[in-house]
Amino acid sequence: SSVAAPSAAPPAGLDASSTILREEGVRAMEEMRWWPLGGLGFGTALGFAGAFGGFDAFVIVLVLGVIGFLAGRALIGELDVGGLVGSRRRS
Repeated sequence: SSVAAPSAAPPAGLDASSTILREEGVRAMEEMRWWPLGGLGFGTALGFAGAFGGFDAFVIVLVLGVIGFLAGRALIGELDVGGLVGSRRRS
């Protein structure tokens, strides 16, 4: 018995670019599902810091959280660190 090779062509009615866009959209939605959970965790950490450590601890956790957020964005390529700190190339 022979097995037919899968077709590389997209399904009827869809061209390759729309298939790619659809796959990127699904991937973006999967990534975005974690944002509310991350926000909940960060808010809980800020709440505990404020309740048990006072205002100073609250500010420290807030600043470190923002630094971590920016570092994460830079690592995945969604933030240009050079543009953020204002570095410029001179010729």
